[in-house]
Amino acid sequence: MVNIQIPASFQHEIFYTVTQIEADETEGQQILALRYPFWYEIAYENGLAGTPPWQENINQHIKTFIQWWEEHLPFLDECWDERDKEKAAPYMRRGLAHWLCMLFWMNERPVPSAEPEELIAESRKLAHKPINVEERLSFLLEYPNYFHSYLQLKELYTEVKKKEALAKRSRNHE
Repeated sequence: MVNIQIPASFQHEIFYTVTQIEADETEGQQILALRYPFWYEIAYENGLAGTPPWQENINQHIKTFIQWWEEHLPFLDECWDERDKEKAAPYMRRGLAHWLCMLFWMNERPVPSAEPEELIAESRKLAHKPINVEERLSFLLEYPNYFHSYLQLKELYTEVKKKEALAKRSRNHE
């Protein structure tokens, strides 16, 4: 086990209420990325990661996040059917963090921060993004535990899959 300092830029209460995480070094990077929001960005800033996913193997990492989301959709549907937003909350936060990673990585950039203002400002600069991403992201970051946020996040996952296909094509032609 290793204690990893969470950079101040990622210490936002939506994603982390602690200043460091304890990670099992024997687990693979993708497992850690599924468990800890913005794992690769945090590991990179701590000098622990090799080549970051926004520089290579982008498609594989995005596929892993989409798979995680699709595996947890039935559970989230059940939570929202029962109106149990507390049970859904950790999965919503992790799903949002994974989606943010996909959004920035498909643009070959790391997630810059977990601060809403910076995320929204930086999302404006992205070439590959869903329509009205800034407004939608603003809503999700302000109200991460609302049913409408869940519906919005579901839709954004669907849209990012389509945008990633276009981004992948443009990366392959460069």
